[in-house]
Amino acid sequence: MSDDLLKSGLASLSVWRKEHRGRIVTYSRGEDEVEITATVDRSRFPIVTEEGQEIDFMVRDYIVDVADLVLGDETVTPAEGDKIADEDADEKACIYEVMAPGTGEPAWRWTDGYRRAFRIHTKLVSET
Repeated sequence: MSDDLLKSGLASLSVWRKEHRGRIVTYSRGEDEVEITATVDRSRFPIVTEEGQEIDFMVRDYIVDVADLVLGDETVTPAEGDKIADEDADEKACIYEVMAPGTGEPAWRWTDGYRRAFRIHTKLVSET
């Protein structure tokens, strides 16, 4: 498979993801904010308790195209402490904070080798 074909397929998948699974959220850092289309997902991390038992730890992720994450006229990378305003299934307003899950994984990672989108790990910090 050629590199161009793979790149084209990933671009098509990104468009499909945004159109069919995307939702509008507000991404903010300090006073700067932007409305973007994000896809909600989750990541599972195995952790070992003090007793030696392995359990799965889940975090809420947002998948965001790199080109969409623009704050103050500048394309930025996610940073711990940034906030994402969203609604839950009951349409309650929720604030999620970008943070590392505490497993050695950073607060975000690339979704593919072409670095087209971020997978941003978050934690619910406020619900109204």
